[in-house]
Amino acid sequence: MKHSTPINNENNMSDANVATMSYVPRNYVPRDFLTNNHLAIEDAIGFNEYAEVLYEAGYKSAYHWCEKEAKLNHLSGIAVFEHYLNRLSQRGWGVFSFESVNADTGNAEVKLEYSSFVLSQPEKPGKLCNMFAGWFAGAMDWCTTRKGHYAYTNCEGIDCAAQYCSQSKCGDSSESFCIFTIKPSVTNLAAVNLAVTNQKA
Repeated sequence: MKHSTPINNENNMSDANVATMSYVPRNYVPRDFLTNNHLAIEDAIGFNEYAEVLYEAGYKSAYHWCEKEAKLNHLSGIAVFEHYLNRLSQRGWGVFSFESVNADTGNAEVKLEYSSFVLSQPEKPGKLCNMFAGWFAGAMDWCTTRKGHYAYTNCEGIDCAAQYCSQSKCGDSSESFCIFTIKPSVTNLAAVNLAVTNQKA
């Protein structure tokens, strides 16, 4: 089954000739360019060390993105997280959807099909999509914060399409997907406090 990313008509140029989308400056690069730079840094500093850096940076970015988009689009609650997954899908990272979600408890499972990291590395096994984990934790913590409590969620990719599908078809089938679990944890307290502090600054 062939997949095409949903059409996105948000692109425009600012008065300063800066490419923007949803009023945010953008740099548009080929998938291979992004992947090659991503892998070069991972090789230089190590998988685990790089994953920690990505988690914290992605958490902060997602938290603030949800805050801005909620105001811009007059959204609230889990609808903001759903909007976030839709935007990620439209922008070529893959196709994201909830398998389950509960903003009251901070629990969720996110399904990722057609991951850009899997498609661009068809012969590489292992967990290739860890970059997204911090994003989902940040989005969920924004939702729980707006409900009056901090879930301090932690997100982990428990299954990656690259681990199970044949190399020649990895990521090309709807049966090949990644699963991320989000659940409450106190381990992200520092990241939550950082996000909230920067939001008020």
